[in-house]
Amino acid sequence: IATLHVLFSHTSVGAAILFAVLAYIGYRDNRPELIEFIKKYGLFLLVFSYVLGSITGPGIWYSTTVGSPRGISALIHTFVWKWATEWVFFVIEVIGIYMLVYLVGKVSVKTHMKIAVIFGIASYGTMVIIIGILSFMMWPGQEKWFTDGGYLNAFYGEHTFASLAVRTAFMFTMAAVV
Repeated sequence: IATLHVLFSHTSVGAAILFAVLAYIGYRDNRPELIEFIKKYGLFLLVFSYVLGSITGPGIWYSTTVGSPRGISALIHTFVWKWATEWVFFVIEVIGIYMLVYLVGKVSVKTHMKIAVIFGIASYGTMVIIIGILSFMMWPGQEKWFTDGGYLNAFYGEHTFASLAVRTAFMFTMAAVV
């Protein structure tokens, strides 16, 4: 379930950054074909990433809760505000893709460009937060987390930024492949 979810989510994040760049170039250089590409790719993304990702995301929660309810409880309690922040970014992301696709030609260029940038930032922000939590799951943060606790010591582990770099490369690869 998680493997499929990563495929859907990383494609979405890569496409979000790509959309912001394409919108900038398309509006700056007066290239309407780039804006039309965003609209077509965005419609595909709505189904591929957001519908299928919204099915597999709760599937991960269900399967991990069945497999280790105390582990998931510990994650939620340790990162409650990070999860809340990720959820806000995700809601912005979902609204952003709909606005980006359906408001092409219906709002000003400046407004559409702002939507594209906000969509890109929210998408990447979602990934950054999740990577910190996943890195903690692989190895619990910094050494002082074992004695002092604290979510910042847990979140910023030795693998967090390496994982972010690898996943950033993967998200751009997936966006390019699609």
